[in-house]
Amino acid sequence: MPVAFEQVSFSYDDEHVALSDVSLVVEDGEFLGIIGHTGSGKSTLVQLMNALLVPTAGRVLVDGLDTRERKLRRAVRTKVGLAFQYPETQLFANTVAEDVAFGPRNLGLTDDEVDQRVRAALERVGMDDADIMERSPFDLSGGQQRRVALAGILAMEPSVLVLDEPAAGMDPATVDEIRTYLRDLNDQGLTIVLVSHSMDDVAELCSRIIVLDHGILSMEGTPAELFTSENAAELRRINLDVPRATKFALELAQRGLALPGPILDERQLVEALMARHEEARGHDADLDRA
Repeated sequence: MPVAFEQVSFSYDDEHVALSDVSLVVEDGEFLGIIGHTGSGKSTLVQLMNALLVPTAGRVLVDGLDTRERKLRRAVRTKVGLAFQYPETQLFANTVAEDVAFGPRNLGLTDDEVDQRVRAALERVGMDDADIMERSPFDLSGGQQRRVALAGILAMEPSVLVLDEPAAGMDPATVDEIRTYLRDLNDQGLTIVLVSHSMDDVAELCSRIIVLDHGILSMEGTPAELFTSENAAELRRINLDVPRATKFALELAQRGLALPGPILDERQLVEALMARHEEARGHDADLDRA
């Protein structure tokens, strides 16, 4: 198991409890989504994953390493790569290749090893063109800069990639690109933890989702288990929602047109509507023959 939380609590001060008695295992190779209202503890949770924070109570284990042990924290941070919102703001080097090389070079690797990691990381995010590698990262589009920043984390070869709102501020086309390469990274075996306010993103990408509410792990399950009519009211109570396609299907059901589920994205919605249309046509044809 890459990351395990064992009855973890965290307080910034005596009055502000950010997390309370959270037990959680991030399984090897999974794509875990974390959702919750503002102030629910999401950012605290992911910072505990790579020892930027350490628990007030309980413990966090990363590949068996206890983050409370100061001497182990450097190793923990090489295993869990954390990308905050707008990671492109951390770009600084003259070229893309130099920027991605910064982390591996600080590990004391040889030039050949650094070069190999840079090329592999940029290839994983579709930015391995020789011309791009020699360009200034500041001459790239916003989406390309975000990919370069992500490549800098991947060049450290983490076991777990943690992303805090990776699509924030991006246009719809770039959001689709981000979804595609995140899905590809997970398909390659990388464990990914995604914090997002977008129910559409977590429904489409994640194999499991956890819900935080005022620092408590209140709900969890697959997207199909979580985004149901039974859970919709509880999600709204804590200022969350269901994916747009799910909401549309639930509204249709309230008007007497129930669709076979689960309905989590536009493709499933269209397929379900087409199936109901064909069913209605077949019913009408049977009546005509009668």
